[in-house]
Amino acid sequence: MSQEIEDALNEFHLDIALECSEDSFDIHDNDTEDSDGDIIRPGIECRRIISNDSESDEDEWSENDKDIFLEGYQRTSGVNIIPKNKESVLDVMQLSLENDLFELFTTETNRYQIQVSHKYKEYKIAKWTDVTIQEMKKFMGLLILMGQVRKETLYDYWSTSPYIQTPIFSKTTSRNRFIRIWKMWHFCNNDMMIDKSDGG
Repeated sequence: MSQEIEDALNEFHLDIALECSEDSFDIHDNDTEDSDGDIIRPGIECRRIISNDSESDEDEWSENDKDIFLEGYQRTSGVNIIPKNKESVLDVMQLSLENDLFELFTTETNRYQIQVSHKYKEYKIAKWTDVTIQEMKKFMGLLILMGQVRKETLYDYWSTSPYIQTPIFSKTTSRNRFIRIWKMWHFCNNDMMIDKSDGG
């Protein structure tokens, strides 16, 4: 340890000592080492002395305080449900993303399409078929894949150019259908929202 750092530590410990009264700190003459093996001196332990005859309630323990008892965790920790096929991405994913979540997305997406078609004429004209749970899973799968396969624009994912073509997208769903679901993708019922100021 350099002399400069050592002097700074000594000054720091001296400041602590001066803040304590003579009977409220102990100075240990023995040098101590920290976890890095550096010598720290002097070792000062400052403790608070609580007066028994103090009129302040701050220093007194409440009679209502009780020891907190936490029962030990009795259940088995970790993953308790093992997928049928450990090598199947779908089986592993379904452990955390069950059908309830996809049902919610599907229901609210179809509901939102009805809500906006009542408000805006262009959505009445556009052809719409209700989304199914299976279709919602494919839609979200493509969204995840877009994070792995980067393109310049959304339309490039359905490009037929041999230089940038990614056939899985066109095989899964058409570009127009994907965009229609993208525009209607919703997670809640807007009619139940209290604050509708954002117009969403």
